[in-house]
Amino acid sequence: MKQGKSIKALAAELKRQHDNKRDFIINTRNLQFQTNSKSESKLTFNLNNKPVSFNVNDNAHQQIAAKLNIPIRYYLKMQLESPQLLDQTVNDSFKKVAENRMIRTLDDTARAFLSDRYRRIDNLEICAAVYPFIESTKFLSVESAEVTDSHLYLKVVNKRFKSEISKGNNIQGGFVISNSEVGAGCLKVEPLVFSSSSKNALIFKDCLHKTNHIGRQFKSPVSCEIPADERNYNASLLAKLQKDIQAAVSDSDTFDNIIQLLKQSKQMPLQKNIVKAVELLSDDFSLSPNEKGDILRQLCISEDYSRYGLIQAISAASKISNSYERATNLEHIGGDLLTLSAPNNFLAIPQNRSKLSA
Repeated sequence: MKQGKSIKALAAELKRQHDNKRDFIINTRNLQFQTNSKSESKLTFNLNNKPVSFNVNDNAHQQIAAKLNIPIRYYLKMQLESPQLLDQTVNDSFKKVAENRMIRTLDDTARAFLSDRYRRIDNLEICAAVYPFIESTKFLSVESAEVTDSHLYLKVVNKRFKSEISKGNNIQGGFVISNSEVGAGCLKVEPLVFSSSSKNALIFKDCLHKTNHIGRQFKSPVSCEIPADERNYNASLLAKLQKDIQAAVSDSDTFDNIIQLLKQSKQMPLQKNIVKAVELLSDDFSLSPNEKGDILRQLCISEDYSRYGLIQAISAASKISNSYERATNLEHIGGDLLTLSAPNNFLAIPQNRSKLSA
């Protein structure tokens, strides 16, 4: 499991972001999009009769392109090769769309371009709701935590759930709490297993809790900053999150089913050509050349040429990823591979998946 921030450093960063974020409801007719010769874009609008401008990050660019039905490859090509054409295309489309959007900003950057029904569930309030319970429960520990440009992650190990897969290899259960403030995913809690010896982790998609960011529509004038006190309407949602985490801590069924799948995977050999097996994995899960090389290297180091060995190689490769976000994606891929219904000969990965509860 890739290490992120300490809890103290995470808390400080979430507080800093909380104090420096601003949210606006703006009609697209009142937005001006401008890109310079360095392919850097700004969004400008009037607020209280004064112009305010924000840089546009990659996430907001993608959301603008999606909302305006501009293919992202063409959008990025214009941004790089013809910024004036991009500006004209976006500004003309803004006027045609003519609807209210929520623009979420942090520091001097527009980080999200969202529906005016987007429900803000902020990372700081999530941590304030769940961390006291985690800290006060002796057998729970936050093994890794991070806030990226798109997500908050709290990866929690439950030391009461423990099983020895092989001699000296103890697997512990746990869960991951994740949230996106910028429209990149819902608030959710997912099962996790963690090796106390190798520090490898797998994450599974069977949600223990899930809340979509859909809320009430903001009624606003043409340009409006959403006041800070508008954020305080998530009490019932956070109470449900607390309840679901408490239930997950005491329910061992999911962990037991994962352990059974791990034991079965040790009896599923890969095809003899392990390079081909990793190439097939790369094709199905869109791995980069570096990731493919790292996984193959870890597989050869372990000399475990079973599906279990491949899953552990993916998790081991995640720890050396340059990006915490991508490391977490690789932990999800390892979990996905474990729950796929596949033949022993890893010639292809069928699309039908078996549920953890099966």
